Amino acid sequence: MNFQEKDGWDSLSSINGKVSGTTWLKTLIPSIMNRDEENEGNDDDSRDPLVKNHPNMLIPSLELKIFRENPNPDLSGVVPFGPFHDHVLGYWKESLKRPEKILFLKYEDMKRDPRGQVKNSASFLGRPFVNEEGLEKVLWRCSLERLKNLEVNKSGIDPWEWLAYKSYFRLGLVGDWKNNLSTEMKQRLDEIQARSWKDLVWIFES
Repeated sequence: MNFQEKDGWDSLSSINGKVSGTTWLKTLIPSIMNRDEENEGNDDDSRDPLVKNHPNMLIPSLELKIFRENPNPDLSGVVPFGPFHDHVLGYWKESLKRPEKILFLKYEDMKRDPRGQVKNSASFLGRPFVNEEGLEKVLWRCSLERLKNLEVNKSGIDPWEWLAYKSYFRLGLVGDWKNNLSTEMKQRLDEIQARSWKDLVWIFES
């Protein structure tokens, strides 16, 4: 991958594939950035953008239009801007070189240690938590149970993907793919992953 930083730009991008914690990240980032630091942990929900906005409205996915026009259901890993596995490998390697610019997150790590990962994310974004109460407030605001019960997420259709808003809040379990993929699909994905990520030092949980 070709990483070229733009001088003078102050921007933030969330680079991740579908069904890989995307919605969770889209709630965490605005919740971290829109905190009232003077009343950390004691602020009401007046500054909470999640109350009136579905996560996809806060951070829309740039590739959706292209994906809809050219869907790729064959599990090859090819997405509109190149192979998914190449994206992951490229950003992982670059995150080792420039950890101050690229934060590489795994959904498994987010589920295992949400407090630690969210705290680290806030520091990366330049908005570290002033106290533990502020951290707990963000974790609560972005919890699956709360998001499911917010009125804005109970009805309506996503104008970008034409999916019901409520469909974005599933079980959120690591390894739930076992209940949705056939043995043949799993084997094919394992082969692609072994071929594409043979040089990686991490091990994804099954």
